[in-house]
Amino acid sequence: MLRNGTARRSESCWSSPLHLAPKKESGWRPCGDYRMLNSRTTPDRYPIRHIQDFFHNITGSKVFSTIHWVKAYNQIPVNGEDIPKTAITTRFGLYEFPYMTFGLRNASQTFQRFVDELTRDHKPLCHAFKTRKDKCSPRQYRHLDFISQFSTDIRHISGRDNVVVDTLSRIEQLDNVVDFVKLANAQESDPELEQILKDGSALQLQKIHVPGTKTDLYCDFSTPAQRPFVPISLRRQIFNCLHSLSHPGSNATSKLVAERYVWPGIRKDCRDWTRKYLQCQRTKVVLNDIPSLTNGPAITMLSALLLLYCPSAILFNTCLSYIFDKMDSAQSIMPNITTWVGVIPFILVAVLDTFKWGSDIAFYLHLVFSFLDVMYIPYAIIYYVDRVYMTCNLHGHCTEPTLSSYFTAEIWVLLAAMVVHVPLCSAALLAADRLKSGRRICTKTKPPPPSAPDVEAEFSEAGEDEDVRRERRRASALLQNPSETPPALIVHNLRKEYKVRGTGEGGCCGGGDEGARKAGLARLSLVVDGGEVFGMLGHNGAGKTTTMKIITAEERPTCGAVMLGGQSIDGNPTSAFQMLGYCPQHDALWKNVSIREHIECYAAIRGVSKADTPR
Repeated sequence: MLRNGTARRSESCWSSPLHLAPKKESGWRPCGDYRMLNSRTTPDRYPIRHIQDFFHNITGSKVFSTIHWVKAYNQIPVNGEDIPKTAITTRFGLYEFPYMTFGLRNASQTFQRFVDELTRDHKPLCHAFKTRKDKCSPRQYRHLDFISQFSTDIRHISGRDNVVVDTLSRIEQLDNVVDFVKLANAQESDPELEQILKDGSALQLQKIHVPGTKTDLYCDFSTPAQRPFVPISLRRQIFNCLHSLSHPGSNATSKLVAERYVWPGIRKDCRDWTRKYLQCQRTKVVLNDIPSLTNGPAITMLSALLLLYCPSAILFNTCLSYIFDKMDSAQSIMPNITTWVGVIPFILVAVLDTFKWGSDIAFYLHLVFSFLDVMYIPYAIIYYVDRVYMTCNLHGHCTEPTLSSYFTAEIWVLLAAMVVHVPLCSAALLAADRLKSGRRICTKTKPPPPSAPDVEAEFSEAGEDEDVRRERRRASALLQNPSETPPALIVHNLRKEYKVRGTGEGGCCGGGDEGARKAGLARLSLVVDGGEVFGMLGHNGAGKTTTMKIITAEERPTCGAVMLGGQSIDGNPTSAFQMLGYCPQHDALWKNVSIREHIECYAAIRGVSKADTPR
């Protein structure tokens, strides 16, 4: 209101409390509680029109029109001396109205006088067209001249010649209309209705007489509008009749039908039928009217390029998924990343190529993005295949390009980029998988391993219990002299260090200053034989979770060895992890598998065979 000028800050010595009146449609109308001010105001006796006053004007009329006065009250200015009297008190200060507001005495009379002055002596538009210009006043002549600038053709088209109005006014034009007589006959033989009347339900079904017929119909009285009960045989027909009017969505259709009819599960049935409606599904076809992408050579080129693009796209998205630790994060964030990473470069190249800004800037950018951005390629494929057809027709070289016409320089760049992406993404995926599984991208050059006594002498055993030293010697002996039946798990001198932030960087293949580090796990050695139940106890931060992550290859150890069934998880992870089962603290598979897959998984754990699982 301050922005529109209908209200302004006030320094008046008058004030009235603020009052909010509800609008008819929605929202609130702010106005003042001017009862004290109105009691001191001289009343205006100007007559206010009543609805009966208009009856004699509209008798015999068939066409009616209305005028919506937008903010009409706010078009009438208040006398400057009386503006301070309109002040209202709010929590933000004192405000006054320079234009007429609601709640003031004589506001209705003033508005009625304003409307009468505007509409007095204004004759219908048809009178203006019949009036001769030589009998008009200068003001009327100017108005008629202004109206004549528009193309106006007022005609009356009667009967079937008025196709639109005739179709909308004829009930037989609707498909599959169900009359009340047919509906009543179907109700008499409907077993579902008989069961509802016998057992009862939330529906308040009563028989009512249909006016103008000899038919009685069961209707539901649980809502303000009485809704006829629809038997099973007529439900789809009624749905088709209402849905075919404008083909609304599933929710709008269910609301449209449920407001007029009733049956058990009406909203669910309408939503299901809407999703399966054939005409609605046909409108969702996007490429059926695009000749540049539907001719034979274009389809062949698009299919070949997209098939060639699939391996690099799969490898790239798999590499990108290694950034995220949680499946929820990957599912919610990755689609946005991949979309914008491809769309933004494509828009830049398409704009430069369309408006020909620069001689070859668009081509060189296309070359760069094709090799550096995998997600740019699908947009470029569609754009450049479509451009071949458009260029061919624009220059008049051909009516339909051949397959050889599509091998342009831009297409060759895309082909080369997709061929290069496959080995590069494969190498990146292999490196990411090695890092994620706890291994290094390239192994460090290590000196020959010392003998067992030297290893024991390298570390101080002061402060360690005898059983800890004995377990370490046992693990060392099993590693140096493997037996034919190795233990299920051997962990020897396992150590995990974490770099302290801000203390230097380390190299991925060794060498360089690695900065200050903090040990999260130090010199852990243990041996677990087959059939043995082994538990680890310790306070928070002792290294229990770190140990489990190293054994399962979720973390990479700083040094040490882990053997599963005689197989090293670093040298031969595939064979080693075939013997490993891991039950995490939280159910990591719950959001990634279906209910059936859960049941099959738990059945396998219980020893149920796959053949017996469906039972």
